[in-house]
Amino acid sequence: MKIYFFWPFKNQNKPKSSSTESYEFYNALDKNDDVKLVESFEDADFVIYMMALRNCPMPWHNVNELNMEIVNKMKESKSPERDIIIDYNDWIDTRNVPVDKLKLVGKYFKRSMVKKEKGISKEIIKYSREIIPILYGIRSDFIEYDKKFEFIKYNYDVCCMFSGGGAGLRSIIPHIVNKYKGRKYVGRVDCANRYGVVNTEYFKILKTSKIIVTANPPNWEGDFRLWEALLMGNLVLCDKMLLPSKIKYPLENKKHLVYYSNPEELEYLINYYMNNETERNKIAKEGRDYCLRYHKFSDRVLEVLSNIKKKS
Repeated sequence: MKIYFFWPFKNQNKPKSSSTESYEFYNALDKNDDVKLVESFEDADFVIYMMALRNCPMPWHNVNELNMEIVNKMKESKSPERDIIIDYNDWIDTRNVPVDKLKLVGKYFKRSMVKKEKGISKEIIKYSREIIPILYGIRSDFIEYDKKFEFIKYNYDVCCMFSGGGAGLRSIIPHIVNKYKGRKYVGRVDCANRYGVVNTEYFKILKTSKIIVTANPPNWEGDFRLWEALLMGNLVLCDKMLLPSKIKYPLENKKHLVYYSNPEELEYLINYYMNNETERNKIAKEGRDYCLRYHKFSDRVLEVLSNIKKKS
């Protein structure tokens, strides 16, 4: 299968790690024996576009950084049916594909496709064409760092990596975790580029916490934090989600992680699982093993390739 990975920036022949999803996809494609990466539209069986690049340039792109010759060739393409869109944007609409091309696009994969009300996931949105759900996954650099991390002891019973600002559950759950009487960590640990490097202090806190409490953004489902938490092999408590139950290898409640419905239930679950170590550790181990087996970014690439093969 010949794939042209569309990357129109002058100074980047290949995606850099700071463009995390693109970087992960490109490298996984490059390592796949069934894929030959080519350098032109003319040589490709399929063209893969990441993020908003199918409608490039959009207002936030600096035109001076773009190779407009490549961009113009994309706009002049007469074969939109071979276009594969990998949309990890936060918005729930399909603005990164022109309306006249949307129905002609071969496959459209999208992360943000859940309608939320007051921060609660209500329903999966129905679009004018087939939209295939795609989730984040475990980053390859986190996996490699995890292999080298020297675990000595647990420093915390529970952690929550939010400070209480912002909106939705992320503004509430830090206060719930703070009610816990035992060892806890509550707060953000930021670094200059959290998408390009492993934040080692953040990693250490997650890895040395028996329970990790997280929550989705208020207006959409899905973030890197959930998968980073699941990699640790500690119990993950997360607000209920819709999309992870609709995929080939679903995340199952009380098997791979534990979902909570509201702050009151979260408070109960923290105390329950701190007092039930065997059950906690069983879910934690199963969640880690399962996600390393099926939910790496390289597995997301396999999902895309599998769907492309169905078409062809």
